[in-house]
Amino acid sequence: MKTRSILCLFLGLCLIAGRANGRKPRMVGSRFAEEGRFNYHVSLQILQSADRCTVNFCGGTLVTGVYVVTAAHCVTRPGPNREFIREPIVAVAGTTNLEDKESGHQQPVIKIWIPNSYKHGQSVHDIAVLKLAKPFPLRVGGLGRAQVAQRFSYPPASPFDATMLGFGVSKQKRKPGQVDSEPASPYLKWAPARGNSVPQGSEPCPLAQICVQGTDHVDQGHLQGPCYVSLIYYLYRRETSSRVDIKIVQIFQRDDGSPLVDESTNPHTLVGVASSYSSPVCGSYARYTRVSAHAEFIDKILNHNIDHTIASTSTNVSPYNFADFPHC
Repeated sequence: MKTRSILCLFLGLCLIAGRANGRKPRMVGSRFAEEGRFNYHVSLQILQSADRCTVNFCGGTLVTGVYVVTAAHCVTRPGPNREFIREPIVAVAGTTNLEDKESGHQQPVIKIWIPNSYKHGQSVHDIAVLKLAKPFPLRVGGLGRAQVAQRFSYPPASPFDATMLGFGVSKQKRKPGQVDSEPASPYLKWAPARGNSVPQGSEPCPLAQICVQGTDHVDQGHLQGPCYVSLIYYLYRRETSSRVDIKIVQIFQRDDGSPLVDESTNPHTLVGVASSYSSPVCGSYARYTRVSAHAEFIDKILNHNIDHTIASTSTNVSPYNFADFPHC
């Protein structure tokens, strides 16, 4: 049965969103990914033991058949002493629907590398490389890879067109000043963006990061996506003794660890890794780790030249086949 939620504000703006069983929910402000377009995108998953289901906790990018680039904060624990997560991680590639367990390919992660300079909770050097147990079947299996942005490419002073993508949790605003959670969206989505672009009045990004603004103004919707990339409109409500102020602020969200890519190259170029967002409520833009500033770090791992600037750990491998469990 189709359900529809309609929010009409006194501002004269009416925001509509619908969901239909058996069909993809309409997530306003970002777009559903076509099969094969982002065949290098990876869902990083863990098994939630309590509910016996798989959780997409971060995204990643295949840069070879066996190496995945993601964010360092995805694979480390909070705290003053940097610790790697202990949960077995499985990388799932080649799917645009996490609920479809018959699509895509999966491989366990067996090794993690991060910059030795990274500290959890800080956005500096927020990048990681994961090694899979076996290579994914590129081309033959319908999968691909993204090339790593070269050093000094996409410099901070040069804005560029890019694409953000990822999975994530959705939220829908139902009342002024109130946000109600909805089930997670299992669909891979994308949105056009402008890299090296900072909203007026905002602080510029440091050299190791890319400031990114969404550019998709097709619909002024009200479905929110705090964990996936989506250009959305967030409602603020502030009450005082004399009046109620309501304003709509344009923001976009993304799936941590997921890529910012340049689709004008062949193969697509991995330019950024989703890292952090500004506050409050994710602010008006997001910050991605600048891949070109960490190209040497990635090259060292891919070429087996590990040195003291890199921290690493071997990971536990789950005995279970994640395809046997439903998506949470």
